[in-house]
Amino acid sequence: GEACTKWVKPKAPPGGIHVDSTRELPERLPETPWMINSIWMITDFTVENGATVVIPFSHRARRRPSQVDVAEVIPCLSVDSAAQCCCGTARQGTDPARTPAPTSIAWR
Repeated sequence: GEACTKWVKPKAPPGGIHVDSTRELPERLPETPWMINSIWMITDFTVENGATVVIPFSHRARRRPSQVDVAEVIPCLSVDSAAQCCCGTARQGTDPARTPAPTSIAWR
């Protein structure tokens, strides 16, 4: 496995909605999850600072995201030191950052 830290820059635009995959996967995504992500919040996740967003139950669709999906996102709001797990086929991204402070996360 790998671990990395990432951050949302202050005033950053929204991150694109995506699934975590490689291009080698077929267009119809596999039913069996190939990846489970865990996210540790190093700073609070709020609507103002660019929280991770997800589309609930999108892992069941087994397809890559489209522009239509953007309307369905909800933010993953949390305090620092919390954790979140999600399937690699879940459609996800980030909210735009509206604050002058960065948001930090650690991925595993």
